Amino acid sequence: MKAVRIQWRGPLKVGQFPSTLEEIGALGLNGPGIYLLMMRYPQTTVVYVGKASYLEHRIREHLANYMGFRYALRSENPPPGTEKEAYCLKSPQREGFARYNDLRASMEDAIREVELIEVYYCRCDNGVGSEHYDLSLPLPALTPSGIIKELEASLIHAVKEVAFPENGLTSDKRPITSDNFRRESRKHLFETDTDAFLQWLREKASL
Repeated sequence: MKAVRIQWRGPLKVGQFPSTLEEIGALGLNGPGIYLLMMRYPQTTVVYVGKASYLEHRIREHLANYMGFRYALRSENPPPGTEKEAYCLKSPQREGFARYNDLRASMEDAIREVELIEVYYCRCDNGVGSEHYDLSLPLPALTPSGIIKELEASLIHAVKEVAFPENGLTSDKRPITSDNFRRESRKHLFETDTDAFLQWLREKASL
């Protein structure tokens, strides 16, 4: 069986997000798919792989969680890897109301983080009449939910294989750090062309 290739859309980022429902639909954000959040720091590029039944809602939720201090904010120059010292660890969930005691500084930290985010996504709606499908094979026997679960698991595994420090690669211009703290289980419903994905990812990560 041929391996499925992903045609990525994006990036979406601050200043370039769609502002109307018509634009959201035209960009294919109004349905199921997978997405990457990519953040380039001086020493590493952080990559998060996710799935969504409705891409626009999930991406907007991520942005709101940064601005609302629900996510721990990184330092301005975190090292490669996912060690705790790479994060400020000052979200309210960890330090109560601490982030609100110096609200202006906290908002500046959150804005700095959100301004780094680039969103890449792939629409995976293989239903009859769908206008948005970004995979190389149709996969008619699977539902969009099954497709995005399998793709998410495959891509998380692939990123962790090349991310620092799992494989020990430090020669990359800017090593990749995985922001997924757990591996999702694969069902091997189809094969994903992870070689092509990783080549694309390394090119984006090193920009």
